[in-house]
Amino acid sequence: MQSVAIELTIILALVLFNGIFAMTEIAVVSSRKSRLKEMAAAGGRGAASALRLAASPGRFLATV
Repeated sequence: MQSVAIELTIILALVLFNGIFAMTEIAVVSSRKSRLKEMAAAGGRGAASALRLAASPGRFLATV
């Protein structure tokens, strides 16, 4: 019985991580590039990273 509980916990954790990755994918793909450029110019490291990911969505989407 304990083995089943562990397996279900692992499955639930993997589904949760998949959901987080899917949300990240949608956020990057649907973000406004002009706003990200402004934020990157102001020193936003996260915005610069998002721009790099958005520039090559095939690589990012294949990873997710």
